[in-house]
Amino acid sequence: MATLSGKTLGKYKVFERIGRGGMADVYKGRHERLDRDVAIKVLHNYLAEGEDFLVRFEREARAVASLRHPHIVQVYDFDAQDENIYMVMEYIGGGSLKDLLQKTAAQGRYLPLDRVQGILEQVAAALDNAHEKGMLHRDVKPANVMLDEEGRAFLADFGIARIISTTQFTVTGSLVGTPAYMSPEQGRGETLTPASDLYSLGVILYEMLTNTIPFDADTPLAIIHKQIHDPLPSIRVKRGELSQAVAHVLDRALAKEASSRYPSASALAESFAQALQKEAVIQPEVMEVDEDLKPTVVMAPEPIEDDFKPTVAMQPEMEIVEAVEPESVDSKLEVVQEQGAIPASDSKKVSFRKLLPFLIGGLLIIALGIIAIVAGVFSPAEGGCDSIQACIAAAEQARVAEDIPAALAFLEEAIDRVPPDEEPAYAELWCLHGEFNLALGQVEPAIESFQRCADWTHGEPGLEPLRQEVERMMMELVGN
Repeated sequence: MATLSGKTLGKYKVFERIGRGGMADVYKGRHERLDRDVAIKVLHNYLAEGEDFLVRFEREARAVASLRHPHIVQVYDFDAQDENIYMVMEYIGGGSLKDLLQKTAAQGRYLPLDRVQGILEQVAAALDNAHEKGMLHRDVKPANVMLDEEGRAFLADFGIARIISTTQFTVTGSLVGTPAYMSPEQGRGETLTPASDLYSLGVILYEMLTNTIPFDADTPLAIIHKQIHDPLPSIRVKRGELSQAVAHVLDRALAKEASSRYPSASALAESFAQALQKEAVIQPEVMEVDEDLKPTVVMAPEPIEDDFKPTVAMQPEMEIVEAVEPESVDSKLEVVQEQGAIPASDSKKVSFRKLLPFLIGGLLIIALGIIAIVAGVFSPAEGGCDSIQACIAAAEQARVAEDIPAALAFLEEAIDRVPPDEEPAYAELWCLHGEFNLALGQVEPAIESFQRCADWTHGEPGLEPLRQEVERMMMELVGN
């Protein structure tokens, strides 16, 4: 399509083209009699096939123009002139969310979490308003989220997605929407519900947090296939400082089944806000510490909920560590408690994080330290140990004495004593075995140990989060 810059469409003077997409070109324009800047979206000619297109266009454009909401781009007018079919909308001068995300990524940083929360809440309110009026968007994506100079977000292009979805063009086998933000049911060509727009909003949230989309491939069809079949890549692999609560929000927002997603966009935004509140971070006072082992103290806000209890961990370069989901470790420790390995009153929450040389055992070692203190009766015999508990206590004593080879040997003896039917209850021993190997600089044996830890948890629903965390750790080691 030739540029319309400098021409006039109806009552509107057309200036420079400010955007271009698969369905329309967007120009900045002006209604001179009203002295008002506008955005003029001119549909591509090939979309106007069919004798009754203009009738459908006018019917749908009227419906779109009826939307009134503080965060929906207002449609002022629509018309046709010569071969140009166009819609006139409110002009938002701050660019799009897509522009902002590209700029942020180029600078090597992420959007501040409060900014992410604000944009999510505003777009969610716009979607809920449209859904209450029986209107779907069908193409929710960062390019259709406009920002004004104050940073407020406005959802645009209800009109285009709605109008194009009713034309003959969609009957030819083409899909209206953008594959990277398309819900599984939309990719399958099924009848859509508001849940489809909510999935797309979830993809936007994922991208605002990571600067990447969850599913990408070389072709649109391959992307759609991933949307339908592939599991959601864990956001904590890309940003380890984000909490498990945030990951849970995305898991639900991007559920493959529409019925498993949030009931409304506002419910999604509210859950995200609550997840951010649960990861309140308190930095410790500055102290002289080894540059490779700087402490970070992470506490959940009051009141502390059962799902997210305070965790203290060690991280490099003051990296934020979040309170992790404890269910898998709790269930595992309960089994061990029944065997007398750990008294119920002394069980601890365990957090698996990035592994560091000489960061031995993480919080698992704290648990073993408790065993050594509380279960002091398990003093190892000279040169060996006579039970699983005694071997664990001996490993802890050797670790405290900084005799890692001896600690590793005692740990291996403990592992050898584990009956096959009790392996899941002692899976953390293999995890600790891997961390000891890392402390000795033995990366490949460490990876093998972590794999055994994952194998021992396999098929145990209560230990699934632990298995996923261990696999993430292995991915980091292989990547390094």
